[in-house]
Amino acid sequence: MALAALLAAACDSGSPETTADDATTASGDGDGPTSTSGDGDGDGDGNALVLEFEAVPSVPGEARGDFDPTFAVASVSVRDVRVIGDAGALSAQTATLDWTESSIVALRYAPVAPGLYSRVRGEVGALDLQGTIELEGQRRPFEIRASGNMLAEFSTDIEASVGANQDVTVTITADLEDLVDSIDWESACASDRCDIGSSDPAFESVLDAVEDLFESDDDDDDDDDEGDEGGDGSGGEGDGDESSRDDSET
Repeated sequence: MALAALLAAACDSGSPETTADDATTASGDGDGPTSTSGDGDGDGDGNALVLEFEAVPSVPGEARGDFDPTFAVASVSVRDVRVIGDAGALSAQTATLDWTESSIVALRYAPVAPGLYSRVRGEVGALDLQGTIELEGQRRPFEIRASGNMLAEFSTDIEASVGANQDVTVTITADLEDLVDSIDWESACASDRCDIGSSDPAFESVLDAVEDLFESDDDDDDDDDEGDEGGDGSGGEGDGDESSRDDSET
């Protein structure tokens, strides 16, 4: 596989493993991650690439999805998180992204080789979401909790160009609202509670949503480009249909 080849050529840069707390401290002063521009100077450890995982909405917080979810607890354990660039893949990191205390949790890779980094890949090993949803005119508590060897894989495109002695920060969004909206809560809820575990039928929809949980601005740009291309293509097909009708009438 192409991915295996990339991982085999991985650089020995970045910390091999880090917790969410360690990552937050490493990227800032202990109070939260520091976002720096690509043209800023590094902090003495050479080139660095920082991934900021941001929860949307923030926790605790309220979203405006189909079920108006509120979130009291949001935690996702990720592992084998690799950033892939022109020179190969950075060393994998493992972390618990706990947004309960902070809406942004960061992973810092340093030092890294200068160059272009274009993709982030990893695995989700555990999930803990708690809050309330609006269902049939009532607020109901919900809980989604599961852990395993690997619940799902994720992959997102980024565009990070690291130069000499720079800290470059990339923001990756975790869309909790979309995850909750993707679940068939009417069949998942029993009595006044809505709890989903790995053995519940509704958990399949959770896994599908987790695969698309993380995205960056570059993912959004790619989707827009595909939409534009699709629009042009559909227009062309429409012209072809019109031409066919004209021919048949002739």
